Amino acid sequence: NQMGLFSFVKDTGCTTISLVPSLVCMLARQCQERHEVPLRLRVVFSGAAPMSACLQESLARQIGAAVHQGFGTSETLVTTISAETEERNMRGVACGSVGKPVSGCELRVRITRSESDNEHDDFSCVDSVACARDLTEREGELLVSGPQMFDGYHNNDDATKDSFVFVDGKRFYVTGDIVRVDRHGNVHV
Repeated sequence: NQMGLFSFVKDTGCTTISLVPSLVCMLARQCQERHEVPLRLRVVFSGAAPMSACLQESLARQIGAAVHQGFGTSETLVTTISAETEERNMRGVACGSVGKPVSGCELRVRITRSESDNEHDDFSCVDSVACARDLTEREGELLVSGPQMFDGYHNNDDATKDSFVFVDGKRFYVTGDIVRVDRHGNVHV
């Protein structure tokens, strides 16, 4: 029930809710149609698909609450990148990004390029660890490592082998997502 979303948020008095982008848009539309916002709602977390900065800001105005994005996969077991708290926003999480790595999670961006017909990969860190190469603002494939990682696919050794790479001796899950990291460390999908 489409109108049920607004009623649920308003009637339950929830202060935080997690929704996919299409439901965030639906909630914003319902707020506009009713000329009313759920007064107790403070934060809407969104994931499963990226949202532009323009859309994110517009939805926040329409809903009357902060709209934050995050990123995680089934294989990483939890959210790995998030703009989830006021503290993080004070640290410069950019609107339109999915945020910065959560504690204990290390990200790398794999940038494959060709020089003199010899293909090789460059890796850029996306955490507080100093890196040899600064590859910010370049697009590449997102790699994730941390204690929350799954061990592998059940009874599928080939898929497991194809889903991981080792960088500097550390095992990283290859997400397949193309990202860009801005100069402040915010990840944009």
